[in-house]
Amino acid sequence: MRAAFRESLTAVAHSIIGAPLYRSFAMSRGSWHLPAVHDSVLPCGRQKIGADGGPRQLKRIAGTMFAIVRTGGKQYRVAAGDKIAVEKLAGEAGETITLGDVLLAGVDGALSDHAGITVSAEIIAQAKSEKVVIFKKRRRHNYRRKNGHRQYLTLLRIVSVA
Repeated sequence: MRAAFRESLTAVAHSIIGAPLYRSFAMSRGSWHLPAVHDSVLPCGRQKIGADGGPRQLKRIAGTMFAIVRTGGKQYRVAAGDKIAVEKLAGEAGETITLGDVLLAGVDGALSDHAGITVSAEIIAQAKSEKVVIFKKRRRHNYRRKNGHRQYLTLLRIVSVA
């Protein structure tokens, strides 16, 4: 079952990011990393800066407008072309939504007035996150409870920050 989930996670990541995830055996916990990509400019307004074959390191290209938006109780720094996973939002795959709660906006390091800024995003997919296992135990009382939970997510592609 874990292998099937791992394959589906890799397939979803490959369709969203454009590169499959691989498991790093050098890490003690087996973290997921993005493989190195050999193109210099990525479609999400970022530029690759490390070509050593390790995990992908990105920096933003100068002149790209960014915004910090709040959705689902969390804050995300987004620019046009970015792909993010947020708490479940209403809508079907392919629909365009507007993220209304813009907290900050700017270009490079300079901040601008965020009152008129709108962030529009396209819904890529509705998905579930990895399973979280809750295990409760009280020793010497024959008390063991195992429960699990998978959070619903919405995968978004930021279309524009204007």
